[in-house]
Amino acid sequence: MNKSELLEKEIITSIILENKLINELYIDTKCFSNTFYRRTLEEIKKIYLEHKKVNIGMLLSRVKDKEKQKFMAEFSELISGEATTIPSEFYSYQDMLEENYRNTQIDTLVSKHIKEEITREELINGISKINSENLYLKKKNTKKTPEETIKIARDVERQIKFDRLYNFNTKMFIKENTINVIAARPSEGKSALALNMFCDLSKNYKCLYFNLEMTEPEIYERILGIESGIPIEDIKKPQIEFQDNKILESAKKFYNYNYEIINGSKSINSIKAKIIKEQREEHLIVFIDYIGYVTSKYGMSDKDRIGEITRELNNLTKDYNCTIFIVAQINRSGTDNPTMEDLKDSGELEQSADTIILINDPNKQNNDSTKEIDLLIPKCRGGKRNVFVKVKYYKESQQMEVL
Repeated sequence: MNKSELLEKEIITSIILENKLINELYIDTKCFSNTFYRRTLEEIKKIYLEHKKVNIGMLLSRVKDKEKQKFMAEFSELISGEATTIPSEFYSYQDMLEENYRNTQIDTLVSKHIKEEITREELINGISKINSENLYLKKKNTKKTPEETIKIARDVERQIKFDRLYNFNTKMFIKENTINVIAARPSEGKSALALNMFCDLSKNYKCLYFNLEMTEPEIYERILGIESGIPIEDIKKPQIEFQDNKILESAKKFYNYNYEIINGSKSINSIKAKIIKEQREEHLIVFIDYIGYVTSKYGMSDKDRIGEITRELNNLTKDYNCTIFIVAQINRSGTDNPTMEDLKDSGELEQSADTIILINDPNKQNNDSTKEIDLLIPKCRGGKRNVFVKVKYYKESQQMEVL
């Protein structure tokens, strides 16, 4: 039994042991290389749809007589109660099967190239196509009753609620399952704003932060500054015992928030896989800092690459239980007061975003440690357009306060 078949068997066994996992199956059956296992999984789906449960007895009753012996041999450990499958690893089994499926296809292409059956260009294009192939199942939509339709339309609980930054709740109505853009020119506070929102929301929501720009020490320095209000320089080397105690207290508090920080470069496919895996239990809020560093297909222009990544992320918010905040850059040559048109490679970002938050520092030459900056919100599908929000920015600690 090869690696792929072993994973396929583990996925099927996990579902039989814990039926509810069938609702968490997110990879397409095209990843299954073994025809027998693929047919078995399809039969499991049919049985579960009819009876809302599935077990070995039900499966055996549906298996053709000539295949019964094979089925009993394949799942003998399950029948005897000696299965060693770990259902809690169900998501890992799927991730590994998907990765194995892609690697197997790539290995086949490489082998063909070595044998000179395909050109180098065909190899590169083939690998790009394999890496971008969608192997994830879409959530099935169900028809809503009139009462459910009205409830969904009026559901104010779908608004993302801020805590310390509570004034955001009235200034911009950000709904769940939306894609939102935070943009600024270089060094004007886009990561600072994203991290303030991340720290605030992770108190009450499950949050992911894809840190693609800063080093790991830098992001934790900023988080401790935001949580404690202590300047980053003093976080590195506290001046007095009070600061040391305050930093430790803030670190302990932040530890209890519901978050995960993912550092280092990432492809859009790896980001998608992580989001799909993590959103299964509760609504997930995702920050990507910043989109310019997300990799995609080889050989694409920046504009096309960012456009494709934005479309992929937008699809995720519609098909899965997540809300995404994208950190983007405004063109350096933009006007004094930024507009949506100033977004770097903005076409798809501008079109797909439900909310766009532009940071503007009206006093760029002012080097004070505390200054007021403006948030311009030219687009907000859940609320008013062209909203203006004034924020106090404590640059030394990276903390922000909505005025």
